[in-house]
Amino acid sequence: MKDPKGFEKNLHTLLLRLNALRGHRLWRQGPSKNAIARDARVGYNPAPPPRKGQRAGQSLVELALFFPILLILLSGVVEFGFMLNTYVNLIDGPREAARFAVAQNPFTSVLVDKNSPPPDNPCFYSAVKAEVISALSPIQLDPSQDDVVISVFAINNGDTTQYGAITRYPAQANLPLPTNNQNPCPSGSVPGKGNKVGEWHLYGRGSGCTVGVDLDCHPSRFTSYEVLRREEQTNGGLMPPAMGVVLVEVYYSYHQVLKLPWLAFVGDPIRVYTYTMMPVPAAAPLVTPTP
Repeated sequence: MKDPKGFEKNLHTLLLRLNALRGHRLWRQGPSKNAIARDARVGYNPAPPPRKGQRAGQSLVELALFFPILLILLSGVVEFGFMLNTYVNLIDGPREAARFAVAQNPFTSVLVDKNSPPPDNPCFYSAVKAEVISALSPIQLDPSQDDVVISVFAINNGDTTQYGAITRYPAQANLPLPTNNQNPCPSGSVPGKGNKVGEWHLYGRGSGCTVGVDLDCHPSRFTSYEVLRREEQTNGGLMPPAMGVVLVEVYYSYHQVLKLPWLAFVGDPIRVYTYTMMPVPAAAPLVTPTP
């Protein structure tokens, strides 16, 4: 042979084509009898390929099993969207009210000495409350479950004691509206409730209840010491200057919109709390110059 390498190459190509043709015939004709007998001896029993109708039925079964899970997830996302939209409004309520309070005076005159402050101005608290209600619209507060809490703090940087450096107002519990015609409050004003000094409550759920047990118990979540420490952190860890601070807190009970039974485990209503803290110049004690 003149070209043995070429002959081997052609023979190898021919054998590959014959094997491919043989495999194609076996695939078309199915397994041989010898192959079936061999599979039976080793216990191999391949399942027949599914027909077209069987595949469609399998997809329907898989969809039926997965659809309830998909429905639960989708409804949870929709309910969470409703609650998130409500929460955004609840954040805006105390924020807008605190901005309004910045330009108001919580006292009937200028605060000179925190140990002998002028009388509380009930119109201040009622007006700040009105700003909360207006900013929360269209959300409606439930008097039996919700509340608005307003507190004013006067910080005196001349007092170096831990708790004496800050005083909380209103100084009178159940702050009433003025009974005379001198400087009357605007129409729609309401007296404070709650039987607690230092916290003006719209619906009076600040005392006479047990926090954590009574879900409608809404005392302020900030103590005077915590407010003072926050202002110190804002001032670089140093005692803040003489200043006034207003704290507006909103307690709200969010009722689920969809009312789906599989979302009952998250609670209905869901308790939501928001607050805003801002400086109020009119509540800052006047510093008496040292001679």
